[in-house]
Amino acid sequence: MDVLKVLALPEGPRQRFLTIDSSPSLAPSQQLQLAVEDDRVAVHAPDSALALLDPASTTHLSGCIRCRKPGVASCSGCYAARYCSRECQVADRPYHKRLCGQQARFGEANRPSPRHIRCVFMAVGQPGPDFIWVEFDAKGCVSRSDLETLGYRSADILLVQINREGTTHKPPYFTAFMFPKNELTEPVNKAYLRIMAPRPGQIFPRRGSGVYMAFSAPTTQQQACQPRDVTMFDWNEAVIFSQTDASTPMVIDPGRFIGPAVPCIKLNCHGDCARYQIATMEKGTTPVEGQCLLKLYHWVSPYTVMLQLPWVSRWVFMNLDLVTTSRDPKAAQKNDQATFLDACVKFCPSTGVVDHIVHERFGGTQVLFHTAGAEVHPHHLTAFNRFLARIIPAEQNRISHIAAGPGDITLAELRSRATKTEFASFWEEYVAGLDRETDNDDIPASPYDVTPGLHAQEAGTHGAEDRAKIEAAWRGINERPEEQQSEEQQSERREMAARIAAELAELLPGVHVVVNTHP
Repeated sequence: MDVLKVLALPEGPRQRFLTIDSSPSLAPSQQLQLAVEDDRVAVHAPDSALALLDPASTTHLSGCIRCRKPGVASCSGCYAARYCSRECQVADRPYHKRLCGQQARFGEANRPSPRHIRCVFMAVGQPGPDFIWVEFDAKGCVSRSDLETLGYRSADILLVQINREGTTHKPPYFTAFMFPKNELTEPVNKAYLRIMAPRPGQIFPRRGSGVYMAFSAPTTQQQACQPRDVTMFDWNEAVIFSQTDASTPMVIDPGRFIGPAVPCIKLNCHGDCARYQIATMEKGTTPVEGQCLLKLYHWVSPYTVMLQLPWVSRWVFMNLDLVTTSRDPKAAQKNDQATFLDACVKFCPSTGVVDHIVHERFGGTQVLFHTAGAEVHPHHLTAFNRFLARIIPAEQNRISHIAAGPGDITLAELRSRATKTEFASFWEEYVAGLDRETDNDDIPASPYDVTPGLHAQEAGTHGAEDRAKIEAAWRGINERPEEQQSEEQQSERREMAARIAAELAELLPGVHVVVNTHP
């Protein structure tokens, strides 16, 4: 029988609390805490965390485990999950079927003792989640040494709290994942990836083995939260959390997702393409929730501003995992589709206008979306890249007011050629060249002919400040490069001109020499 045995737990007066990292949407005061006393580990909840609970809620008893509407029928396999419709049951099958087959072995009749609580264990090398019995003492404590037998090599444990502020469902109890805190030293938990994201590469990978537990609320903060059996409803709470966490860039199951989202394309870097066997570009949906953690990592390309394309890209931090799985992290993070999206504007400190544009080549997997909530199609980005590649030489990584080498273009030339009119004309040329037999069913309208989506207001808040700054700086460019140079650049040119004038004066005595500092 699958039993995690816990040894006798010693008594001890001293207790220390560890502040555990939790969901990014939780304030620190709302987070559960791990109480560590000698060899015992217990979960405590501050009073502010108790506000996340609704003691009167009964949704977990009779609600549909996928959408939380009133359930009208139970699963005929386990009788532990209720659904509101056949559609919800079919959609939930990939997440439910593995635990459904184990429910009978982990019922009340098979409980080893009243102290054994049903939890969900996600081992690194297993294909999916498994029920397991975990023995707690009367105070709700579990042995830390026994937790380490499940794969926790470190004394520090990361407790990922599922209960969040702002969700539509407030259960009368807490649920939480337990992972090794120093996750980057652990192998990727493929069981977690497979069950939480049936489509590969769309969720941030967890590392190390994980245990999912449920706890009833304590009477006071000094008491430990008492463990309770994990139900099928609880498990779906974990699925919802994992698929809609602030670090997850894609909407994996629209039926579970709560909050505004817009169409997007996911640009997979070389490492993700190789590891997950996925295409370089995928269509999907991305969250635009105002509280989304990813809003801190949005990027606006100067080229999208020039062409009046209100696109915003955001980085997907799956590339952190590539550092330990690839011999060449830079090559693994390379993203050919994002070369021009990664371009960076450097502003002149004295005038505030554009000083130069540099192709930073940050790389990594990215998500691209339209600030009006409209569709950004892979053909749109392909045409965008080809249009700019026709204008900008492949070897030129910096564009300034003065051409640095033969064949380079200047900012003034770029401004005259990279326009909305020119790109609209190029788009017609691009569409005409597509293979109608293979692409006819998936040729989108012009990137300028868009219909705002349902959540245009939420999407429009991202990157707005950066876009406005670039637009203002771009309008300041004129045909006199001297006026666009920084004070340091102007000083260097004046010094160079003075040296040339002095050298010519020595060669041509009696001749008045004037050197123009304009290019």
